[in-house]
Amino acid sequence: MGVKTVEAAQKVYGPYSIWSLYIGLALASYMYSLDGSTTSYYLTFATSEFSEHALISSVQVAQGIIVAVGKPVIAKVADVTSRATAYITVLVFYVVGYIIIASAQSVGSIAAGIIIYAVGYTGLQLLTQIIIADITSLKWRGLISSLTSSPFIVNAFVGANVAGAVLEKWGWRWGYGMFAILVPISLAPLITTLTWAEHRAKVLGKIPPPPPSSEPLGLGLGSSRIRGSVSRSRGRESLRAPSPNRGSRSRSRSRSTLHSLKSPLHHQTKFHSLLHKIWITAEKLDIVGLVLLGAGIACVLLPLTLSNNSNSRRGWGWGNPSLIGMLIAGIITLIVFAIYELRVAKRPVVAPRFWGNWAVLGAGVIGFFDFMSFYLSYTYLYSFIIVTKDWSLVDDIYFSNVQTVALTVFGILGGLLMRTTHRYKPILIAGLCIRTLGVGVMIHSRGAGGSTPELILTQILQGLGGGFAAVTSQVGAQASVMHGDVAMCTALVLLMTEIGGSVGSAVCTSSVLIQFIFFPSHCLSPSHPSFLCLFASSFSGSLAL
Repeated sequence: MGVKTVEAAQKVYGPYSIWSLYIGLALASYMYSLDGSTTSYYLTFATSEFSEHALISSVQVAQGIIVAVGKPVIAKVADVTSRATAYITVLVFYVVGYIIIASAQSVGSIAAGIIIYAVGYTGLQLLTQIIIADITSLKWRGLISSLTSSPFIVNAFVGANVAGAVLEKWGWRWGYGMFAILVPISLAPLITTLTWAEHRAKVLGKIPPPPPSSEPLGLGLGSSRIRGSVSRSRGRESLRAPSPNRGSRSRSRSRSTLHSLKSPLHHQTKFHSLLHKIWITAEKLDIVGLVLLGAGIACVLLPLTLSNNSNSRRGWGWGNPSLIGMLIAGIITLIVFAIYELRVAKRPVVAPRFWGNWAVLGAGVIGFFDFMSFYLSYTYLYSFIIVTKDWSLVDDIYFSNVQTVALTVFGILGGLLMRTTHRYKPILIAGLCIRTLGVGVMIHSRGAGGSTPELILTQILQGLGGGFAAVTSQVGAQASVMHGDVAMCTALVLLMTEIGGSVGSAVCTSSVLIQFIFFPSHCLSPSHPSFLCLFASSFSGSLAL
């Protein structure tokens, strides 16, 4: 019904309401950008305050799991209910999560708040892309979709000053807490416009009624017997001749009907109806499939993080049998998920038609490896710069945002090229080649002796290639499916992308890999003071201003 509601709502938009919708999307995009440009730095100092800076990667892995698995759930909610209902749902998670983080008294509370907030954060990202796909044509979709990232250009500089000022004057708690106030204000115009359009379409009768659903075995039997007995009694009464006492008999039947509504049978029927609704909703959302998917991903990714901290006499912590068991259980769970989706599920999370769609699969694989390579270096890049470069706090944040600005600028350029050339594959291939070149150059610039221009060049090249690849792969995947599948198609592509980011963050927990990425032996030995500071103080302790 969500897709039909969207299609009906598009028929009632006027010039003022459509501009209100675009303004709402702009405000939501800006707040999403400001969040992403500041809160990642607050996490560094939040974990450092409790002397648990090394847990950054573990927290990000947990967040990545929720962000990834939450996308199909939110897409299902948006398709089953409406876009406005989905926005309200993610807003509640967003605000509650940030309130918990701002008032946290331990790293555990921070992690719990981040997990709750991650549902709202991923929902805001996904729903913005879904709404753009709803209201734009394919030739404009790449440009409009990339324009929603344009606030990152401004916030790369504004966000640095905001984060720096908040950390120096008020602390990281206010940095998180202010979003619990700003996000509802910024989303209010968008939610109001969507709600108005859906209500207007319903009043005008443009939304078709939902199709009747068959009742599962054992549910609704009482109501069926009641309907059958009532229809049979009405048929017998219609054959009888009118009686002068018909009015009194009608009143007595009304009293008996009222008495039957208070009977245990009526309450049992209401209970069966409630179970029926829960059953149908769970079936539409494919709760079993979502649980299997989430459990499988969590069991595969968490051992990669926990292995470095596990109590074991062997290196990497793989001597702990629980980690091996968790990894094997995750692989088996994912295999069971695939079998369940293909053989059992009536409304699967991953429909069989997606398995053979090479545009969707290709976009997911590209996003997976793109985000994996990004987080392999970016997770501790900020901490690396703080230790090895004598820059100010604001300059550190400026450098961390170089790739984000490049992704945004060249993403918009990629959208313009798609609009003018009506092609996306050549732009996609060029973007992937440039992205690979940027990653390769970074191998030479690692270490404490890496020059500043070379470090900046690696970020620009990766942003250029990543911007082209991201916008073209997503639009190409959306173009290969019907409008009813756009939401789930977008969710699946972003799901694979987020899983790749989680893998990259998980692998980064290895101190051996961190040394290889940032401090190769020919550039900085493990006995160097900067290396000792980074590991003995930053990664395993605290990182103070």
